[in-house]
Amino acid sequence: MNTLEDLLKQREELELKIKNTRDAERTRAIEEIKRLVNMFGLDPYDIFSDISVKVEAKYVNPLTGEKWSGRGKTPKWLEGKNRSDFEIR
Repeated sequence: MNTLEDLLKQREELELKIKNTRDAERTRAIEEIKRLVNMFGLDPYDIFSDISVKVEAKYVNPLTGEKWSGRGKTPKWLEGKNRSDFEIR
C-alpha cells in the first residue's frame, strides 16, 4: 500500500513528466505553425482575425468628444473634412 509520502513523490515525478512533455510538444507545435505560416504566406490577421484588438483613437470631434480610430466607416462628423484638423496629438 502506498503511503502519503510515496504518493506525493509520484505526483511530483508525474508533474515533471507532464511539464517536460508539454514543453516538447509546444516546441514541435510552434515549429509546425511556423512551417505552415511560411508555406502559405500567412500573417497574424489570417490566423487571429476573430480576435478584436483595441486600437487607439486617432481623431476626435472637438464638439462632442467622440473619437474615431481611423478604421471602419468614417463618422458623419468627419465626412468631407480635413482629417488632420481632428487628429489627436
